[in-house]
Parts: sequence; structure tokens; C-alpha cells
Amino acid sequence: MPKAGNSCSKLGTIQNYNGKKFTCIKSGKKLVWNKGVLIPTPKPSTSPIGTNSDLDVDGYPRNIPAPGRSCPFEGEKSFYNYQSLDCVGGFWKSGGSSGATSTPKPSFSPSPLQPNNPNELGSTSPAPGRFCVNENDQSAYGNEYLVCTKGVWARKLGFRISVTKTPTSSYTPKYGKVTEKELEKSILANWAEWKKKKNLNTPKMTIILQDGYSKDWADVTREVITYTSNVLDGNGLKLVQVPYWIFGETEEFRIKTFNEFAKTASCNPAYIANSEEAIYCATADIGSGGLRIAKPGMPVANNYKLTQKDVTLLTYFVAHDTGIFYVVQAQHGDIAYTGNKYQIPAWIREGSAQLIGLLVTNDLRNSGNSYVDLKSDGNFVGPKPESICSKDLQDAEGKEKIMPDQCSQSMHQYAVSLLVAKYGGLEALFKFHKNYGLSNDWVKDFKECFGISREDFYKEWWAYLGIPQSDWPDLQPPTPPERY
Repeated sequence: MPKAGNSCSKLGTIQNYNGKKFTCIKSGKKLVWNKGVLIPTPKPSTSPIGTNSDLDVDGYPRNIPAPGRSCPFEGEKSFYNYQSLDCVGGFWKSGGSSGATSTPKPSFSPSPLQPNNPNELGSTSPAPGRFCVNENDQSAYGNEYLVCTKGVWARKLGFRISVTKTPTSSYTPKYGKVTEKELEKSILANWAEWKKKKNLNTPKMTIILQDGYSKDWADVTREVITYTSNVLDGNGLKLVQVPYWIFGETEEFRIKTFNEFAKTASCNPAYIANSEEAIYCATADIGSGGLRIAKPGMPVANNYKLTQKDVTLLTYFVAHDTGIFYVVQAQHGDIAYTGNKYQIPAWIREGSAQLIGLLVTNDLRNSGNSYVDLKSDGNFVGPKPESICSKDLQDAEGKEKIMPDQCSQSMHQYAVSLLVAKYGGLEALFKFHKNYGLSNDWVKDFKECFGISREDFYKEWWAYLGIPQSDWPDLQPPTPPERY
């Protein structure tokens, strides 16, 4: 029977005993059972609709590293919602609690418009981006092998079941040697034309601060929403709903303000418990703000004054989330978000928001110089992938919002930048969002708006990453449209 501190034989083994779940971890040079965690007793649901079926009793999505959960590798590092995690004594702890001094790098928050996809998180079938236990395990996936890498099933170049024949398509990628700076030059020129149409309106918005927050939180948020809205509105886009921003340090305050928002919300949202940041109905951003300035869990309701670095990070994330609002609204046309339409493919949706976030931050905090340089200094988006990520674009075509590593989170912006720079600009990007609001065929809309097929663009993408053609992943059928 497992007992805390007793030896065990296989790293990562899990056993349930006496109401607790024990995990075999490495402590020093020994394999021992950790302290175990209580197994919650299931309670009957009183709700007829399980809108939070993907969330465990601790409020986090199932099957992922999260504070307080057991972990198999002593000293291993991970993250959740921008929060760095360290495996200490068999449990995930936030970076600060283990003595780590590194500053957590911001990465894409799940920020659900609705709760995350339970099928993606809960399934135990190996697939790119899902979590795994035994490092270096391999599993067949189509004609490829996935390798368990740092707790995540990842694609690996060259790991194939059989040799893949050279694709028969006559398409030859054109932009395999294009640089990020070359793409930026084209995008900044396109953005400059959009800024010429910027209006000077004062958009409506709701900003609520819990007592103790300094007013600079509201000032920055107001400035960024106004600037972003004026540029996008001036180019024929719009918001039907009024942006709703809540900065609150306590769960009690966040629940209270959420309940006020939910009274008139367009999509009947369910509250996401214990989440430092979440987006609801494509119009409300409710959280502590700590994640937005790379200080998760740090008290800020004590008149904490934002530093210049904080202001720059907050600018990016407010612009990013406002970008999400506009992307989703473009799909919904003249009606408020209801959650009933098919979700825009995750990599296009998030990449659009990341690009808008960078462009606005570059204007407001970098004098419009180079968002590539700004991005490198500020860690808003990770570096350009140098190889295939654990999740490829093909694995992010549905409603996924959980990307397991920085590479998978960052690839969206680089792929959308390639699209915008070489295939029709911001005009084509938002035309796609609008058209998909009228259609259930995103693949057809993609070809019509960007002038290149999904399959040929993926070849451009792999060439842009510098992947030899012999190592390109196999093309898979498109992910069917998904809705929550």
C-alpha cells in the first residue's frame, strides 16, 4: 500500500488508497510516494446543464498542472495561466512559493468565452498538446509518433511509422526565406493605412476597480480601449456590446461584479471560479489584473502603482482582449455574442488578437517603431518557433484554448502575421472573420478571403519555419466546425 515517504518502483505511478491519490515522485536519488491528495467525493449536480464539466472541484481545468495538484517530477517546472509552477514535495506550487526568483513570462491565457473544451482536456487518448506522464513515452498518431516531452504529447520531426512520400501537390512555397522583419514592414505599412481612418470618438466602456486599486489601472485600460476602438471602428468594424472590465483581488468581489454583469449578458455565462483572468461573452474581462502585468497572485489592492513595464504589459493585454472582442463581433455582425455560432479556428482567432495587441502597444508605448523589437524586450509573445510545436496549426483549428507550451501559444501570431503580410492584409483577415459568421465552411472562406488553400498555406508555414519538406507533418482533414 502507498504511504508518504515509502519507496516506490516506477516514476509517475498513481495509486488510490484510503481516500487519497498517491503519486510516485523522485526525491533526491530515490523514488518515493508523495503525501497524497484527498480524492473529492462527487456531489450530485443541481444544475440541469453541466456548463463547467471541464473544471475540477478545485476550479481548474482537469488533467493539467495547477497550484496544489500533485506532480511526478521533483524540481520540474510548468505554468498555468501565466503563473510559473514548481514541483515541490510532490505538489505544484507557484514559482514564488518555492523560492524561484525568475519573473513569470506572460503567455496566452485560456480566458474562455465559455468554459474550455472538456473533450480536449479530459480525454486520455494521446494527441498533440494533451498531457502525459512518462517522459519519452511514444504513441502512434496517424503516420507519426508522438513523444511525451515535459509532460505533453508533442510532435517530433522524423518520428514516423512509415516514410512519407513527397507530396504530389504542385504547389511550391514562396516565402520560406522571408524574415520576421520583412513581414513586419508589410504589416506596419498596412496598419498605417488603417490608422489614417482612425476616428476620434469616446467609446462607451465599463471599468470597475476594487477599493485599493490605484487609478492608473483604469486610466491605462481606458486609453487602450479608446485607441484600439478608434482604429478598428474607423475601418468598418464595431462592437455591439459595451466592453466591461473588472479588476478585483478577492474572489468575493469578482463574483459580485460578475453577477451584476451576468444580469444583462448576452450569452448566459457561467462563472469561472478561482480564475485570475477570464473573458465572458466576448465583452467582459474579469480578474485581478496580476496576470496582465506578469505578477500572478501578488497583492495589488494596496494602491500599488504600476511601473512603466507594468503599463506596457497591461497595454498589450487590454489591446489583445479588446482585439478578441472585435474578432468575435466581426463574426456575429450586428448581433451580440450568444455563443451559438461555430468557433473561429483557434490559431486564427488568437493570432488576430495577438497581432492587434502588438500593433496597439507598439503605437502607444514604443512610438510606432518596431513591434518585433518591442516583443523581444517585453516577452508578450514568445520567439518565432524554430521547428514544429507540440501542437501544430492543424491541431488548433477548433475551439481549443489550452495551448500547453510557449511554442504552441506563440505560433498563432507568427502564422497570422504571415497571412496578413502576404495574403491580403488586415482587410482579408477581418473579411474572413465576417464571412465565417455567415458560413459553416471555414476552409472555403479561408481560400476565398486569403487566395490560398488551407493545405497550401500550411506548406508555406512549414517552409517559413525552415522545416525540410521531407519532415513536414502529414496533412490531415480539416477540423469540423465546433461550438461550445
